[in-house]
Amino acid sequence: MRENRLQVNCIKFCKSEGIFYTVSGTDLYVCIREKLFAFRFGEDNDKSDKRLKKSGGRLYRPPTLEDFVNEIRHIQEGENG
Repeated sequence: MRENRLQVNCIKFCKSEGIFYTVSGTDLYVCIREKLFAFRFGEDNDKSDKRLKKSGGRLYRPPTLEDFVNEIRHIQEGENG
């Protein structure tokens, strides 16, 4: 599945900040403060959601790059997660 423009820009941001990430389809998984956070840029995936929640991860659906960056900053500052 192709990455959409927002997902590509979020990946570029992660690279520029040195944030560890991996991509699986329309999901972008980032590791911050030893916790896993998923950012979804496509359709819901119940199976993936259940595994993420079971592992203690969180799922976000940022509508814009600015929202993505703000969420990352909050996570880094310890305000989420």
